Amino acid sequence: MAKNKSPLERLLLGRVGRLLRSSSRARREATKALRRFAEEQWDSFLFGGVLRDLMVFGSAAAPRDFDIVVRNASLQSLIDSFVSNTIRHTRFGGLCLLFGDWRFDVWPLNLTWAFREKLLDGGIEDLPRSTFLDVEAVAVELTLKESRRRIYSHGFFEAMERRVVDINLETNPFPDLCVIRALLVADRLNFALGPRIVRYISHYSRQFAPEELLETQRSHYGYAYRDVEELNRCLEAVREHQKHHSSEPFELSKWRSTQLPLWPASYWEFEMA
Repeated sequence: MAKNKSPLERLLLGRVGRLLRSSSRARREATKALRRFAEEQWDSFLFGGVLRDLMVFGSAAAPRDFDIVVRNASLQSLIDSFVSNTIRHTRFGGLCLLFGDWRFDVWPLNLTWAFREKLLDGGIEDLPRSTFLDVEAVAVELTLKESRRRIYSHGFFEAMERRVVDINLETNPFPDLCVIRALLVADRLNFALGPRIVRYISHYSRQFAPEELLETQRSHYGYAYRDVEELNRCLEAVREHQKHHSSEPFELSKWRSTQLPLWPASYWEFEMA
């Protein structure tokens, strides 16, 4: 982590600070929960998708869930601390918590999947390297002392500047979900798909039928918009691009402008993992 923060780092840190100070009634329970993590002696870090949305949409960001990684707490201590908020355990061994209408996925640092699989060393500096997508490869410390708020990233700010979604860590146990998530995230951000994720989608879209991918979306998010034909046309366009322009990003927005949107804006009123 560099001592001198870049303008984009300062921008994101400022937005996290405003989130922690928010007096919005709509976000009251989420803010209270975030401040609780910031006040505890757990060394907690806000991680991934919510930071992506804060960076792109600023105060207009409307996250439906928060990922929090805790460095100095065991899973059992988290279980004991959040008995009344726990909905379930996640598939990777963390906790899914509910504060009002806000969902928090919380887990100890050492239970991060890439660390458990020995793909990465496991320090807090490596946490941003553990995400599948580069536009989520960032972590910000939850502390009320703004001058001491640490930030770690791995290609996140570069992806923001390029406005391109690409792969950060390719190894993942759920490639079907990765295909769907890449399309959803690029569609939401209005970013292009980078060459590595285009190759990934081209490869796995041949291993999973469009029907299977829509079922993956439905089972993970609870909703599946559009039909098989629409998704198949998108996947065919990605594969065709990979065949003829493999070193260039795929401009999903340009393809979409001649089609119906893959997923309408109302989709994002619902849960994003």
